[in-house]
Amino acid sequence: MRIHQEGNHLSGAEDLVPLRDVEQVMASFSKRFLPLLREERDRPLQQIVTIDPVSEKDILRRPLLAVQTLNSDSTEETGTMLSALLDPLLPAGKVEPVLAIFQNEIMGTPPRNGAVISTSTGTILQHGMTGGIRTTHVGCLPALRKALEKELDRFFRKPNYRFVEALVLASKVISSGSVLLEICASDDPDYTTGYVASPLFGYVRLPHMKKQGLRRGGRLYVISPETRIPDLLTFLRSTPVLFDRQSPVNHLRTHPRLTAIPSLNETFSPEGPWL
Repeated sequence: MRIHQEGNHLSGAEDLVPLRDVEQVMASFSKRFLPLLREERDRPLQQIVTIDPVSEKDILRRPLLAVQTLNSDSTEETGTMLSALLDPLLPAGKVEPVLAIFQNEIMGTPPRNGAVISTSTGTILQHGMTGGIRTTHVGCLPALRKALEKELDRFFRKPNYRFVEALVLASKVISSGSVLLEICASDDPDYTTGYVASPLFGYVRLPHMKKQGLRRGGRLYVISPETRIPDLLTFLRSTPVLFDRQSPVNHLRTHPRLTAIPSLNETFSPEGPWL
């Protein structure tokens, strides 16, 4: 589901659900559209919902990334920590070029509908540069989603569905095996928490990723040099991935400034057929 206003992306959502739950999910998507419709009465809005049936045998099942959160009180602190997180993930001397791409192409331009891709040496790839690369065909078991939101209520002041959706998307991106890291900031002017995701640190929430009131944001995928771009794009765009558990926290490489969020110990069993 995507909501647009005069061509500009405002909101989106996606899930892999059993056939019997489609009507319920459609209703939940509609609830996201109505508040925006009330707020933007003078400007036309459009909600597009796409239903894409997939075979259960084609669905990959993966664990969500473990979650940590940065102890930060300012954008300056977060910027310093972001550089420290990227340092072990990139070749020597390439942190600044990669962060420059994020600042110029993500935070310095109007929001795209998808992610920008760069190499670990700081070269932007032209695939999807106009609108960006969208990661789709991804979902999370409803029981896991609810359990995760309940667990995180103890740690987040303002928990909401956006965090779990970002975690699911980032977990698919990192599970590709070709993406070294993802950096993301929301384009919502009132939501200033971003994240960096990687196989090394998992999903790290970054408070004060940007200044309050800034309507800029998006995703940067940084890939390894040996990545086969066509294979990566096929995986991101069309390979269905269902997350049915969470990675254990003890597999993380932690940092003194990071606080790990305990992982769930429950096991969830999916039932098909799936969409």
